[in-house]
Amino acid sequence: MARLSWYVVFVHLHTRSWFSFGAGGSSPEALVTRAAELGQPALGLTDLHGVYGMVRFQKACKAMGIHAVVGSEVLVDGSPLVLLARSPAGYRDLCSLLTRAHLASAGLQDGDLALLGERMAMSGARSVADVGRLVSANADFANPDSASPDSSAPSGFGPSDVDDDPSNAPNVGEIRFVGSGDTMTPLNILPTPKRPVPTVTLELLGTYADDLICLTAGRSGTLWQLTSRRQDTAAISWLRTLREIFDDSPGHKACGRRLYVELMHGLLPEDGTVAARLHHLACTEQLPTVVTNDARFATPANWRRYDLLTCARLNIRVSEPHAERPRNAEAYLKSEAQLRRLLPYPDAFDRTVEIAESCRVDLVPEYITPPAAIIPAGKTARSYLTELCDAGLQNLYAPNQRAAAQAQYDRELKVITDLELEEFFLVVHEVVSVARQRGIRCAGRGSAANSIIAFLLRITAVDPIRHNLLFERFLHGERKGTPDIDVDFDADRRDGVIDWMERRFGIEQTAMTATLITYKLRLALRDVAKALGWPMPKVDALSQTVPSGLANEVTEYREPIQSVLGDAPLVDLLLERVADLHLCPRHLGLHSGGMVLSR
Repeated sequence: MARLSWYVVFVHLHTRSWFSFGAGGSSPEALVTRAAELGQPALGLTDLHGVYGMVRFQKACKAMGIHAVVGSEVLVDGSPLVLLARSPAGYRDLCSLLTRAHLASAGLQDGDLALLGERMAMSGARSVADVGRLVSANADFANPDSASPDSSAPSGFGPSDVDDDPSNAPNVGEIRFVGSGDTMTPLNILPTPKRPVPTVTLELLGTYADDLICLTAGRSGTLWQLTSRRQDTAAISWLRTLREIFDDSPGHKACGRRLYVELMHGLLPEDGTVAARLHHLACTEQLPTVVTNDARFATPANWRRYDLLTCARLNIRVSEPHAERPRNAEAYLKSEAQLRRLLPYPDAFDRTVEIAESCRVDLVPEYITPPAAIIPAGKTARSYLTELCDAGLQNLYAPNQRAAAQAQYDRELKVITDLELEEFFLVVHEVVSVARQRGIRCAGRGSAANSIIAFLLRITAVDPIRHNLLFERFLHGERKGTPDIDVDFDADRRDGVIDWMERRFGIEQTAMTATLITYKLRLALRDVAKALGWPMPKVDALSQTVPSGLANEVTEYREPIQSVLGDAPLVDLLLERVADLHLCPRHLGLHSGGMVLSR
């Protein structure tokens, strides 16, 4: 396999984006752009508690010619470790760990998905969707009505959305049928003051460690903490525990170095000393070291946004000190030269590229495997699809119309079979048929109405021949992936469809999809005003002075904002910080009807 670069011998492997939800300060795209500007051939994304920005990250990497390294920062017995997936199997294991961590934080103590059924019974829920609604009701980690500063004027900015537009709320339940590959997105339940943060045990980590690479994490990691306190015996014991899990001995089924001692230097007084002691411990234990910057944002200019998001997550003012707030603006994607001046360990730089080369996970494949359809014995997916469509042709078209319909049907069938999408259409047909058998109103819409096969299968109710619709708007032979078929179900009976789908495809092959709640104008204004120290009456009044809109439109409302705040000296800073939250994710929600099916 060719090396990633001919001249760069360092890449960042420990990096958070703003998909760490209050614990990262830049978009995946901004991080990739910065890595490209530095001439670095690869970049690792290791968001805290999840992989929610990973598809956007990989798409940005492909566009910029950067090799994407997939990982996450996972709490193990309450302490962070950086886990990187070496292969699709490693990514599956990483997702399994994250899912079980989130389930455990919701009260499923052993993280077993099978216990979800018991939780459903206890709560009276009929489906996983109901359970999700129960837990997501408390998922707002920064309650707008929670305690806030009592001071009447904000203090200085120290060094240290919910989409409220009711027009966006769906009136009907929508299930979007998109194919799924061999992996499932991990279930997310955001930590709240009432719910512990997601964490896994060392024992569970060992179950899923075979195709994962482990970095010991930066300043917040157990190894760094023990070393900084000069507890060398405990530090060595921790390293040996991890080495037992990430065994690199010959003959192990995942042979190859998979445990690395992480070295970083964030220009804090103790960093150089601790890094030197870590390097000595690694040499003593014959473990390799690797350099990172434990990056939380792309450039120094993103530091204020990261600090503000941290304050919002912790529900504190910017004038209040807190251990989780950044102590300087150094946690950005630095150049190799900058880090080499701080960390004189050449081998630890070289290994970053070696690790990146060994991690090969593509989450944006050219072909996505659809869920398995039920096919009668003795038939193939194509023959069964043909049989259903032939019956529809006889029932829906008069004899004098069938020639034109048959020609269009034959043309579409060739495209569908060439793309191996027969089972995809059969699964959608099955779900729609079951819903109708149960008297649940449903209708396909969108570009799927351009397909005569969707019409013959009764997925849609629009005759594309009669209306002269163009099939290529829906599907064509050069398309990669599955087509988009939207089906609306009666909202009052949507949960019945979801419940059937969970039973039909299996609890471990179904998942409710998330909605990404980004900062809109009102919520951004609330969170920033609270962080800057304005009292809640002022914050409440502020949010009522602006309409629903985008955060970067805040300067258009300077006059009504000043009418509430007067000539307070921090109004300009408030407007600047609100605009800086444009498109920034705040938390995840649960889609009312969207599901992902896997095979």
